[in-house]
Amino acid sequence: MNQVTVDTYKELLNLLNRMREVKLPHTLSHVRPDSITITVRVPGEHWEIDFVDYGDEVHVEVEVFRGEGVTGDEKTIEELFARWAE
Repeated sequence: MNQVTVDTYKELLNLLNRMREVKLPHTLSHVRPDSITITVRVPGEHWEIDFVDYGDEVHVEVEVFRGEGVTGDEKTIEELFARWAE
């Protein structure tokens, strides 16, 4: 096992342990053959933290999706279709 793999494994475990300590709700998934994803869902936000193996090294990539907190009604659904139809 090379040093990058050991360090990355320790980084992943450290992050998961920190999440458990603060009771941060998360799930672990392995959808792609080259990555492990931690998904975090908190009010108004969805986080995807990917540990991706690029062969010679592993990168941690983070995507954060934030909701605007805007609510609507059935007309709002039509606005969605109107925007995507353009």
